[in-house]
Amino acid sequence: MRPSVVAALLALLVVFTTTACERPSQARDATTTPTTPTRLVFGVTAEPSSLVPLFGSSAVDSEVGGLLFRELVRSAPDGDVGDLATEVPRLGRGATIDEAGRLLVDWTLREARWSDGRPVTSADVVAGWKVALAEDQPVTSGRDLARAVERIDVVDERRFRVVWKTPTPSFASPRVHRVLPAHLVLDAAGAPVALARSGFLRRPIGNGPFVLVDDVAGAWLRFKRRPDARDVHVDEVLVKIVPSTEALASALITGDVDATLPQAGLSPTEAARLVAEHGDRFSMARAPGTTWVHLDFNLDDPILGDRRVRQAIAHTIDRVAVVGAIAGDAYDVDEGFLPRHHPARLALPRISVDRARAAALLDEAGLRRPTPDALRVRPDGTPWQLQLAAASGQRDTERLLQLVQAQLREVGVDVVLDLRPFKVFFAEGAKKRKLPHLAFYAWTVDADSSGASLWRADRIPGADNGWTGLNLPGWRHDEVTRLLTALESSVDVEQRRTSLARVQEAFMADLPALSFYFRPSVVVARRGVTGLAPSGTASAMAATASTWRVTPAR
Repeated sequence: MRPSVVAALLALLVVFTTTACERPSQARDATTTPTTPTRLVFGVTAEPSSLVPLFGSSAVDSEVGGLLFRELVRSAPDGDVGDLATEVPRLGRGATIDEAGRLLVDWTLREARWSDGRPVTSADVVAGWKVALAEDQPVTSGRDLARAVERIDVVDERRFRVVWKTPTPSFASPRVHRVLPAHLVLDAAGAPVALARSGFLRRPIGNGPFVLVDDVAGAWLRFKRRPDARDVHVDEVLVKIVPSTEALASALITGDVDATLPQAGLSPTEAARLVAEHGDRFSMARAPGTTWVHLDFNLDDPILGDRRVRQAIAHTIDRVAVVGAIAGDAYDVDEGFLPRHHPARLALPRISVDRARAAALLDEAGLRRPTPDALRVRPDGTPWQLQLAAASGQRDTERLLQLVQAQLREVGVDVVLDLRPFKVFFAEGAKKRKLPHLAFYAWTVDADSSGASLWRADRIPGADNGWTGLNLPGWRHDEVTRLLTALESSVDVEQRRTSLARVQEAFMADLPALSFYFRPSVVVARRGVTGLAPSGTASAMAATASTWRVTPAR
């Protein structure tokens, strides 16, 4: 699961031109190589913290990192497909359970190479697993699943078997096995090198269609097409980092930027507004998304740790009104943390807007108003104020939060907005759990997600676990932890459905976070740029780089 900072218009899926369901191989007929150098400039409002799988934690990390790295399996609109893998194993077809109850999964790799010319082999899958396991590596995801693997048996350079300790439902999901170059991330004895001190994280060698050639922190990253990526028709990609969505829209209008990416780009409403105002200069492609936009409560705060206070805030905020004010009917306000296409999603009852009930709950919690129009104070009579943190630079998000701030003030809750650059807000604030009260941001929640990394109590990031896990509110619920832990070793579909139903009910009762909506995925491109189509999944748009075409702007 990965975060992205947010904002939104729902409609039919539109693609610019040809889209590809399967990722093409990187070596085709040389006659397809472009003869005229072409350059594509993307604009993003958030700077990637890492481009290397396992080490990035946000959606923009995965999106930009997709230019460098392919996945073993990637998400596509019609389901998961093999990328580096020739096919996706299923139970009874490449995956079996042995007499000891272990899950055995057989994989075969396509022919592929790292950008330094070395072939991608089974040893590279083993290398990714070892790095994920190593406690001294600063990985941000993947360790839980790595620990569930007993071993990986190499059959030959392109075939390997993964032996899971117990049946694991996500055994063939995207991002389960990260592929890293063994010759660069392992030492002669086969142990992971200290990647935090190596040059690999700064200038990674990947297996994707592009190579990172240089970058300037906070400004841009420049990629060049690999010589052997002959089915890719763009020679150079420049990713420009801009401070806000307003600046991004301006850069599109002036021609400094050719297109946006599905992550850290324009919101659906901003994209639609730009296209409407500038006639046929721009096109927009969209797809239903998996980006879950929500408000976190820091449950370690003694006041927010009181469920009555969280319920009062939920009853106060008219989410339909604030979302509608910035996006019309583009977003469906939703409850819970699972997207609508998730097979275990419940039809959860909507939390009502009831400010009288909210006021009563706050009074019960000892947060009273000295006079009818005063702001609420703590039980000891001192002022009570909440800090609401989010990433800066997202115009629609800032407008939405100002409306939320005003509504909470109506019941006497004093809220101060704390807007920070994305990297500061997320990597240094939210991920390290340094935000004291409320945080507004997004995670990517796939259709195969159980929410284990989000809600297990042992997945609260901290120094004791190397800051792994995504349970940023700090929700500690014994039953939820037990159910989600059990699900990680079960392939029983009905058990998953029943257990996740209970987890969703507990989530709604306890409210560690307040859901707002799932954001559609959109891309805007100038006239002359075609083939950019968001998949609406967690996999990067670079998976279809062979469809990208660029003609000079007029």
